[in-house]
Amino acid sequence: MKRAFLVLACVLSLCSFAPHAQAKDNERLTFVAGPVGGDWYSLGGSIGEIVKRTVPGVQVTVTTGGGISNGPMIEKGKADMGLSQAMLYHAQENGLEPYASLPKAKNLSAIGYVGYVLQAYFLVKDDSPLKSIEQMIEEKYPVRMVLTTRSATPELAVRRLLAEYGVTYEDIESWGGKISFVGFAEAEGMISDGHCDVYVGPVLGAIVQMVTTNKMRLLPWKESVIDEVCRKYAYDKQLLPKGKYNFVEKDTPCMAESNIILVRKDMPEELVYNITRAICENADTIRASGPTYTGFNAEHMVQNVGGAFHPGAERYFREQGWIK
Repeated sequence: MKRAFLVLACVLSLCSFAPHAQAKDNERLTFVAGPVGGDWYSLGGSIGEIVKRTVPGVQVTVTTGGGISNGPMIEKGKADMGLSQAMLYHAQENGLEPYASLPKAKNLSAIGYVGYVLQAYFLVKDDSPLKSIEQMIEEKYPVRMVLTTRSATPELAVRRLLAEYGVTYEDIESWGGKISFVGFAEAEGMISDGHCDVYVGPVLGAIVQMVTTNKMRLLPWKESVIDEVCRKYAYDKQLLPKGKYNFVEKDTPCMAESNIILVRKDMPEELVYNITRAICENADTIRASGPTYTGFNAEHMVQNVGGAFHPGAERYFREQGWIK
């Protein structure tokens, strides 16, 4: 009887520890993506599904987020992974705008690069007398310029490019010009209605409609200016190919924001290694998540991310021979 009691006690003891052990084995991760309906949200959903499907014991909850807010969320431990940009990762680790008022990041690392968005198309209406950005500056032309909302990443890109020419928004306004900071839909309306004659920003959302219904001309940024901004702030330089839009008459160097996956630096190396491998081995799922990522190539994940890779991601890349 005594022996039976001891066996029963051992069984009950093991059962009481089983749920705890199971919970410890399950990793529950939060992934911050972008607004519902945007390509970041769909990409985040694809990454979450890849990880849940292929990395045993890992559950991923994908939540809405934004380019500027995602890095601080991960840094503070309010999220485990998320989408960001190389220039934002670089800025957060170096105390640059838009994070100049925050402590420098200590708990961020990168899994890798997933694609890019071309920025700062300088588009003028076809009847504008402007033939170049340099002419605008030399003549102090009173341009009516519409940009994305203030302190959004496309607006920050424009401000940095103008700064390399020694020009500020205040300078343009002192010439009699006007700067408007609005959303894409409102920007399209202001150009179409004739309230502005210059748009500077990415061709996304309603801007696609704008360049379809309005005859626009592209004024290229000086390549040395693009190179310097890329060097300072971890942007990319990409080639805007002839014919991509009706205003692109020849292959043109263009500044781009690199989209990247960030992760907490203190996440276990083996876990991040397995997540990185899962993403790389399911490239088709990434490519299917939206038009920005149709050219995704796993080998390109080692491109510009703006800072250091997580050791788990770096180990996987070294095994593949993609970095030395």
